[in-house]
Amino acid sequence: MRNVTDAFIAACNAPQTEEGFFVLVTIDHPNLPGPIYLNNSGANIISRGMTFLACPIQPTISDDSDDRPPQAKLILDNVDRDLVGVIREAAADGIALTVTLEIIKATDPDTVEQALTDFEMKDVMYNSLTIEGTLSLEGLFAEPACAYTFSPTYFPGLF
Repeated sequence: MRNVTDAFIAACNAPQTEEGFFVLVTIDHPNLPGPIYLNNSGANIISRGMTFLACPIQPTISDDSDDRPPQAKLILDNVDRDLVGVIREAAADGIALTVTLEIIKATDPDTVEQALTDFEMKDVMYNSLTIEGTLSLEGLFAEPACAYTFSPTYFPGLF
């Protein structure tokens, strides 16, 4: 269950609303002096004391598949050459970029309605117009499903 505000739920379920929602993107890497903050509103947004720069962003959620973890695609307009430099450094190090997606309301940018964290951005391709990468939660599927092993001590009914 995700905790969101009642106003967010009401705006999402309303046939019409004057409330706008924006996506905040935080890109981080150990070689960066600090995270890169972007948003899709068309204007810079200050949220929780950080300035999220306006950048056309297109997140795309992919279909579920049994043979791989859930993935999403993130397409950014290539508006700054510094982004490509960061991507090249990350590829040379072999360390993936870390991406966080947050949804906020336009009227209350300091309240994060939904946060999607710990994505790794891999398979990054870029050209003069766009930067496109695959977001995945690789580490999530390496975690054990439960704390116990199925042994006669813990589960005698199975044996």
